Amino acid sequence: MKNNKLITILFSIISLYLIIGFIIIPMVAKNQLEKILSENLTQKVSIENINFNPILLSFELEGFKIYNQKSTTVSFDSLYVDFFLIKSLDEKHISFKTVDITNLFVDVIEDKKGTFNILKLLKPTQTSKKDENTNKNDIKFQIYKTSLNNVKIKYTKLFENKKPLIIDINPLNYTLYDLGTYKNQLASHSLNLKINNKTTLKIDGGLRLVPFEMYGKVDINKFYPTQFLPYKDENLNFDLNKDSFINLSLGYNVDTKKDLKVKLNKLFLDLNNLKITQENDELITLDRFNITDFNYAYPQNNFKIDSINFDKLYTKLVVDNSSKLNLTTLIKTSTQENKKEQNDTKNTNIEGSLNKINITNSNIDFKDLSSLLDLKVSNINIKLDNSKIK
Repeated sequence: MKNNKLITILFSIISLYLIIGFIIIPMVAKNQLEKILSENLTQKVSIENINFNPILLSFELEGFKIYNQKSTTVSFDSLYVDFFLIKSLDEKHISFKTVDITNLFVDVIEDKKGTFNILKLLKPTQTSKKDENTNKNDIKFQIYKTSLNNVKIKYTKLFENKKPLIIDINPLNYTLYDLGTYKNQLASHSLNLKINNKTTLKIDGGLRLVPFEMYGKVDINKFYPTQFLPYKDENLNFDLNKDSFINLSLGYNVDTKKDLKVKLNKLFLDLNNLKITQENDELITLDRFNITDFNYAYPQNNFKIDSINFDKLYTKLVVDNSSKLNLTTLIKTSTQENKKEQNDTKNTNIEGSLNKINITNSNIDFKDLSSLLDLKVSNINIKLDNSKIK
């Protein structure tokens, strides 16, 4: 009889625990989370559903949205967090098996004054000196897998008297393994994204938070500069053709254990179909330019390059009556900026070696208006080997 009562009590406790975990906690958490976020943010917050599994200790937030009357600023379909209770208790740190965000959308707007809408989401709060001076203990944590799936980021830069610059990153997928401060080991990560449906970026490597350390490889394919030139075109005095693009790959290593150390290795830069015009006059055209096997080390400040290659380079050089070269007018600079650049110049030694320079099928058109000199050099082919630069 006593055994039956004990079983009944245990069954009742388990049932109550499951009811509270599966039903009550999600209902209360949804209402409270919406209320707290709405009170502390400048925009409205809505949540479709919250799921909590008291057995697996997993949490899922569905249909999250931060929005105003005009548009949605931040949203995602699902945030899933799987807490690793046994590991946390056994090794005395906060441990998660998985943190997963699916279909995250962020609408970033930079206004004419350079202020971002994301920075205005949080309402200003008064922080007391006591809070600022409170000592915070380091929290040891470990997340075994973090993933961002099918992320969409829309960036809009507003200008005074011209069309806005719009950059769409869609999709972005990012996976990170073993991020945390518990074992302080290097975490591996992988990033893949597409920009404006043309440019692809891929990063694979590893990182450590404390002390910060990072290594990996970057691959950029078909980066079109004209997509980004409007951001600073008030400083540009030339037009660039839309079909000019860049391919880039490099390895990198950043280490801050003692002093900052940076290494770039096996960099390959490939520029294609370049055409620079000024007032409908072609000044520079180039079929292809590339740098192969570029290696650089900081703070040693030395480099090593296998080759620099120009193919079908055309340059039009014009010196006017005041001895001013036309290429110096491509970038607009003020007198104040020039003085600041001169004052900020420091003697920094850099040295290295260049194995080969190749210039093929190139042409130069040179005019000096003051001396009436008109010179055209065609079919230039130059090869230089084993150069030292300091």
